[in-house]
Amino acid sequence: MSILIRDAEPKDANQMGVVMVSAFFSAFLGPVAAEYLDLSWSPETSAAAWRRYFESERSPGEFLLVATSDNSSINLVVGLAMGRRNLDHEGYKHRLASLQVLPSHHRQGIGRKLVAAAAIRFQREGDSGLIIGCAKENPNCAFYRALGGVE
Repeated sequence: MSILIRDAEPKDANQMGVVMVSAFFSAFLGPVAAEYLDLSWSPETSAAAWRRYFESERSPGEFLLVATSDNSSINLVVGLAMGRRNLDHEGYKHRLASLQVLPSHHRQGIGRKLVAAAAIRFQREGDSGLIIGCAKENPNCAFYRALGGVE
């Protein structure tokens, strides 16, 4: 499977909604009790939020990347990453605000490619590191540690 990392476009909103909701519930439903999660959140509501995002003005330095798989007649969005300026500073100018990969596409190097692409963007702006938040309940924290992340 060939994966392409590119800037997200408005036409990606529906597929991004699927990625967001699938990845979120895959990570948190179980480690976090269902009564603490908004189980009404759907790919459709997430897609609507992404459409609003594309219509709004973005902050300087903010970017949104998607990973697409081209092993079909359509380019399927299988992951996304959002980078922003880090307003809390903490020694870092930027942060990876979101990294999501379809659960069916985990362990295929997609998250690693998205993080690398985000790091290149941050490097262009003179940052040699980045900060990523990961809730302790998130089983994907091990992924960040494997990349060299430090708590």
